[in-house]
Formats: sequence, C-alpha cells, structure tokens
Amino acid sequence: MVEDIKQQQKQGLGNFKNYLAVCCLTNILGNGRAWVMSLGLVVSELSEEPVWKGKVITFGDSQYELVLHLIQGDDLKSKAKFMMRTNKDFSIANFPEACDLILEVAVNENLKPQQMVKKVFVFTDFQCRVIDWKPSYEAVRSKFKEQGYGDDAIPKVLIWGLFDLNMPSIV
Repeated sequence: MVEDIKQQQKQGLGNFKNYLAVCCLTNILGNGRAWVMSLGLVVSELSEEPVWKGKVITFGDSQYELVLHLIQGDDLKSKAKFMMRTNKDFSIANFPEACDLILEVAVNENLKPQQMVKKVFVFTDFQCRVIDWKPSYEAVRSKFKEQGYGDDAIPKVLIWGLFDLNMPSIV
C-alpha cells in the first residue's frame, strides 16, 4: 500500500511527505490497537526523509508526556512490535505539546518552513479526548514566530476517531 501511494505521489496525485502521526490510545482492544498503530506506521513511512520519515508521536511514561519516536525495526513486523511496545494507554493528546516537539526538531535540524510538518494526524479511539488547543494557539504561534517561522509553518491537525472500526470518521 505504501509503495502504491509513493507511486501516486511521483505522479502528483497526493502528498504525505511532511505529515506526522500521533497515536493516542486508551482501552482499545483487539484489532482497534492494530488499526491505530498501522495508520501511524503508514504516515511515518510516507513522510519525507531524513527529518520526519519513520517518526511518530506517542505517549511517554506518563499520560501527560508526548514523545517523538524514531520507529525501530528492519521490516514491517519488527516496526509493528516497536509501535505496540512504545504506545501507552493514556487519554490525553496535547496538541501544543506536539507542536513543541515539532518546533524542537525544526530548530535542531535548522529546517526551512517548507520542510515543516504540514499536518498532524491524531489517530485515536472513542475514549481518547484531545485537549482543546485553540486557547493555546497564540502561545504556539508565538513560539514558532520567536524561532523565525510564520503561520504557514504551524501544522494543521486532523483528528481521526477510530472508535467505529467499520467506518472511521474524522472528528
């Protein structure tokens, strides 16, 4: 599937090169966890090298800490195992914190605005809620501006609720 999408990108049919996934789970059981992890892997594989390719944001050791991971593994099976090990079952995805992680990478790698993450996919289950980041938007905007980035460098967020595995919906 990833190779097919890459071929379409070469033909100008879509662009996932500067996207990043946040995998936010609570108590998904069975295939739901695999859906979230699989979608996170697809987005990470389609992202642009060397900065965003193979990276995903999941929770750290607490429900309030987000971590940007470089997915480990040589094949799909080992990458999936890594994703399952590193993702925690917590319920809050803090978009401003995700923006802080993105900005930190951008500053450390001296990225140009066109290399910034354009869209953040938050793959989540029904019980997961996303902190309302709108009140924090100005703070995020100010941080980006302090580092020399304009409004066009602030990523858009797409929350994809996978609580109905028969029909995923955009929240």
